[in-house]
Amino acid sequence: MTTTKKIDGGKDHIMKILSVVPYLMGVRGSNVDHLQLLARLHQKGHDIWALATIFKSDPKHEIVDGVNIFRINPLIYINKIDYGISFPLYTIYKWIKTYKIDYVLGVMEMGTTTLSAAFISALLKKPFILIIQGSVRTIGIWWADIILKLYDLIFSRMITSLSTHIVILSSKLMDRALYIGALRDKICVIPSGIDLKDFTLEANDSIDYKEMIGFSDDVLVIGYCGRLVSLKGISFLIQALAQIKERHKVGLLLIGDGTLRHRLEEEAKSIGLRCKVTGWIERSKLPHYLAAVDVYVSPSLTEGLSISIMEAMAMQKPIVATDVGGTSDLVKDGVNGFLCPPASILPLVNAIKALTDKEKRLKMGIESRKLIERFDWGKIVNRFESLLRSDVAK
Repeated sequence: MTTTKKIDGGKDHIMKILSVVPYLMGVRGSNVDHLQLLARLHQKGHDIWALATIFKSDPKHEIVDGVNIFRINPLIYINKIDYGISFPLYTIYKWIKTYKIDYVLGVMEMGTTTLSAAFISALLKKPFILIIQGSVRTIGIWWADIILKLYDLIFSRMITSLSTHIVILSSKLMDRALYIGALRDKICVIPSGIDLKDFTLEANDSIDYKEMIGFSDDVLVIGYCGRLVSLKGISFLIQALAQIKERHKVGLLLIGDGTLRHRLEEEAKSIGLRCKVTGWIERSKLPHYLAAVDVYVSPSLTEGLSISIMEAMAMQKPIVATDVGGTSDLVKDGVNGFLCPPASILPLVNAIKALTDKEKRLKMGIESRKLIERFDWGKIVNRFESLLRSDVAK
């Protein structure tokens, strides 16, 4: 039986925290859940800085929800895998010394920025938390998968050895943490949270919002929110809808953007599937788009604890999702949706077909809202803050 640390208590102390993450908000809209954690730590009085990598037209500096986000240009950007490589060793060193940083957070063990943060934190004897977000590490490109495997064996293990704590978003990510060398007594399970008041049920008028985005009321709208990249498995969803559309009137709403946008639009067009891609939208408008969705589908090949699924659940949507990472912590098969194996089409087909029944959709949607209430941000941020204080107070 897996054991993890229990996080409680902590003395009052205003902390200076530096978070290093490969990408944070900007054009990609990445790591929304991590930004929300940082914003809530800021609201509790702590000083927060975040260092990320520039993607396309991202600003070099912006303040979002009280969090100072600085971005640096990558040394190399690899379009094929949608990733920028950078080693901001001196920048991290300078910031820790200049701002008298108490604690350093590193998001994603596969980030070269995270590797840099772990190394400099150890050099300066600063507590360092590694946050592991996902489980499966494969891209589907042979040379990239070889590089990732080697990175895991060498550098991911180096990062865990330098970490004071390793935070995983779900107990289902325990195997991932152990695989890259994490010691059990360093591992803490602290999930992401959600602010339920931002996803009000009053906004959930699906008929009005369907019309707003161009779907008629008789269309079964299948929704997805996030990056449009290969790891999200959206092509499998389109192939599944190709079978469903023969008997049911369906449409696909993709809320987000990414390197595969045009290819996915062409795939949908080639099978005669009505597809609407919004691009990145303002977060305040997200509930409006989710309100238009009848069934939320996450066909991802890898996840930590999906904030997008959590948001769809808050909007009372039934969920069809691949059983990866911590998704089963959110989706209870047969209760608020269905779990499917990743990289498969027929299970997606069967799950979506089952939800063509409106009464079943409504019943599962209500269960979604009930289940997500235990992930309230207020509780989650207190647990994370206590973990930080446990080391700063030493």
